[in-house]
Amino acid sequence: MKFVVDTSIFTNPDIYQYFGELPDQATRVFFELARQSRHDVYLPRSIKKELDHFITPETSRVVERGGIVRSPNRYELFIPSALFYEFVDEMRVRIDKGLRVAERAARTMSEEDVRALREQYRDSLRHGIIDSKEDMDVILLAKEVGANVISADEGVNKWADKMGLRVMDNRHLRDLFAPGSPRESPGENQS
Repeated sequence: MKFVVDTSIFTNPDIYQYFGELPDQATRVFFELARQSRHDVYLPRSIKKELDHFITPETSRVVERGGIVRSPNRYELFIPSALFYEFVDEMRVRIDKGLRVAERAARTMSEEDVRALREQYRDSLRHGIIDSKEDMDVILLAKEVGANVISADEGVNKWADKMGLRVMDNRHLRDLFAPGSPRESPGENQS
């Protein structure tokens, strides 16, 4: 099987707990298991750079030995125009929703209100959407190499699914990388 991983599985405690107590340990164990498995684990270079902020240089070397670090070919991939249209439409709705949150809060602003505004605004705009180049790289690389997506990010998972990519259930990741786990036949990793 082929997988493309996102930083979120190593920084979200609900997911990394299956591999270790802290992000560095979990990342190390995951990529050691990946190296021992018969699976190909990809991560975009942008994700590797992001992940390096959370791990030691030693663990970074383990990532490079256990994973395939490369960027997607952004200039050759086809994205259906209907998805792009839907994305733009959803962003407009979210921006309007965020603006309404800000307008309500601006009427009575204390320091606590400002913190609450930031949280509500961030949630209105970013929850369930692709909100970074790194998120897009995960989806594009998975599309390019025909891989399954492993992410704890709802936006990545939602848009990967819309692109017809298989999104893995994070609760069973440890089992996927256990020694002797079966390798899928080529046609099985497509939804």
